Amino acid sequence: MPYHKRQYSPGKLQFITASTYRRAPLFLSERFCRCFVETLAEARQATQFLLIGWVLMPDHFHLLIKPEPAETTTLIVQRLKSRTATRVLKLLRDNQEHPWCQKMLARLVLPPSVHDESHYRAWQRRFYPFSIHSEKKRLEKLDYMHNNPVKRGLASSPGEWAWSSWRGRAGVSISCRMRLCSRWIGWSERDKDLSLREIADTTMQASAPAGDTGKFFNALF
Repeated sequence: MPYHKRQYSPGKLQFITASTYRRAPLFLSERFCRCFVETLAEARQATQFLLIGWVLMPDHFHLLIKPEPAETTTLIVQRLKSRTATRVLKLLRDNQEHPWCQKMLARLVLPPSVHDESHYRAWQRRFYPFSIHSEKKRLEKLDYMHNNPVKRGLASSPGEWAWSSWRGRAGVSISCRMRLCSRWIGWSERDKDLSLREIADTTMQASAPAGDTGKFFNALF
């Protein structure tokens, strides 16, 4: 299949969509969600792009960004996907005594026909950019992102979903989340309940989808 280099319009917003390999629901794990948020913040610091909005779903994410220069769009997405993949796969391999980790690893195994140094893949190789040329389209994409969890039945309103920019736009910035992320990469069972209460109190985030508290709260390993 021939490779076609993407062309990005200077000064335009980019709406990005990327999905996990085989649509594995990796981000049902709160630990992995926090890993993603931490990596997103690191990518912003490294490449200095403007983050307009974002949402992380169990098997995909959307970003609305303004990269400067526009050609750094691919670099930004590659950095985010590569670094989250490294962390997620390591955590899965290191915790294979847990059935959910075994199940996810089995789903992420590459077929023999794929010649790759790695035996696993966390993200689909391609991502899908869409250039935003108007204020109407910008608002449309933000609304689409923030309502995605509602449409998927994961929350009854955008504010109930912790893993998006909706609460940041309502006055709670991503930096509030980041103050707690370093603790959560390697949390202990002893600290779990305290950390969840602290997160709820500090960031005002809803920590579970409506009607599904047990599945989301009980980090899967």
